[in-house]
Amino acid sequence: MTTLAQIIGVERGVRAETTTWLTQAKDVLRATDLMQGRNRTYAPTEGRLGQPDESQRVQVNPERVFVQLRARLGRWWDLSATKKAGDTRASANVVLDDGTVLLEDVPVDMLIFLEGQLAELLKIEPADFDGSEASLDQVDKGLRQLRHQKLLSPKVFGPLVAYVGEVIRNRTQGRWEMRRGADVDRTWEPWIVDPSGRSCPPFAIYKELLEYGRSASLRGWVAGTLATWGHRARR
Repeated sequence: MTTLAQIIGVERGVRAETTTWLTQAKDVLRATDLMQGRNRTYAPTEGRLGQPDESQRVQVNPERVFVQLRARLGRWWDLSATKKAGDTRASANVVLDDGTVLLEDVPVDMLIFLEGQLAELLKIEPADFDGSEASLDQVDKGLRQLRHQKLLSPKVFGPLVAYVGEVIRNRTQGRWEMRRGADVDRTWEPWIVDPSGRSCPPFAIYKELLEYGRSASLRGWVAGTLATWGHRARR
């Protein structure tokens, strides 16, 4: 049975592949001469030698390009829809230790997909978000461009929790798990659990952000967390 983690991995690869293809297709479609074919025959005139005949085949068929576009986007969107429908029932609040609710009733899949907002928020190329530890260097640079008071705002903190959680999940081959908070009845919390049962709350990054502000290092925080699980940091 295909797992949500596998669908996420495939979708991320298809998204990157489609984005690259779209850039290349755009350049091809701008070259209008590649879409034109012609055959010209020149007859000699009195006192002049004739010019060589000209022949050029159509090298790019726009209709075929758009057929490929439809197929590629269709596959990407189908995977995205499947991913978003992976878990529509479980939801959770993201709550700090002092009881402050940063996000309410967030579906599990939304915690994963909030990472997609980081590119726009931090002005980073989407292709740089590959789920690796190294990608957190770009996130750290982006955070330094934000005002301190924005770091723990729901608009920023939610996507950060989602992306940091995905980095840890990818590195440990773990899974997302929703757990009851300290209040038991009111709050659910998102955790990452590795195959051996060790767990980590990615929302704990708020301590790093609260203490160090724009100088915080999410990559350092993740490396330290993974080290406690016996995982060496990757470059």
